[in-house]
Amino acid sequence: MCQLQNKEDFRKHFDVSRETIAMLDNYDAIIREFGSNTNIISHKSKMNIWCRHFADSAKLFAIIEGIAKRKKQEAISICDIGTGAGLPGIVLAILNTEKNENFSFTLVESNRKKFNILERIVFKLKLDITLENKRAEFLNKSFDIITARALAPLKRILEFTQNITRPHTVFVLPKGKSWKDELEQIKNKWNYDVNVVKNNIMIDKTGGVTLILKKLKLK
Repeated sequence: MCQLQNKEDFRKHFDVSRETIAMLDNYDAIIREFGSNTNIISHKSKMNIWCRHFADSAKLFAIIEGIAKRKKQEAISICDIGTGAGLPGIVLAILNTEKNENFSFTLVESNRKKFNILERIVFKLKLDITLENKRAEFLNKSFDIITARALAPLKRILEFTQNITRPHTVFVLPKGKSWKDELEQIKNKWNYDVNVVKNNIMIDKTGGVTLILKKLKLK
């Protein structure tokens, strides 16, 4: 069970400002207001949104910062596919309003109802984010970092992102305790390097991880 029970626990754990917490609080309110008639997030998870969704998304920021530093580029393009309510993309963008890294965010959501809510969220929070109401397969650009949360098995994610990757693209993918099985399913089709970052037990004790995949190439 997550040990970050409220916004103050979140603030201390991720060492963010009260201004960032206020933006996340507004985000929480918008999801509750406009998402009540959709399945943008489950009713049960709304009861613990700061840990179940916000902390689980925010944990990726430090990983992405580390990747960006190693790339040594002026700017880093980040694409969140199947973003749903904007998780993790909007949480990452909110954190970046404080961190001020040279990151650009593109959030991809093919479901029109969810996309409409995303537009409201981005407008109300005044975030600099590009939104795409289509499937990832139909994008006509590529990205430095691709992330996806609770979207699909790893093998499917790699299949429908082939057109938006570059040779140096890195995947940053939060996965549950079955992550070893998902890696097993791709080993005969893909060559890759992988780093496995275990979840902090303050956020998750179920055995979940973040997979960092790079140098992907079809066999």
